[in-house]
Amino acid sequence: PERRHYSVRTMNMNEPGIAWGMLGDLYVVLGEKMGPGAYAMRLHYKPLVRWIWLGGLLMMAGGTLRLIAR
Repeated sequence: PERRHYSVRTMNMNEPGIAWGMLGDLYVVLGEKMGPGAYAMRLHYKPLVRWIWLGGLLMMAGGTLRLIAR
């Protein structure tokens, strides 16, 4: 994860670190500065996110098979 500061517009941007796997994705995000050299950190776990794409592919395959079977 990374935290960037753009001084022209005084804007902070967060870049999450993502560890992905078949059972879920783990997102690590740096939060606000808590003190000198200390930052808050947030962890997000999104279970079975990759399986959403598999469901869409299965629906496309089913529709294609239906059109071919006619």
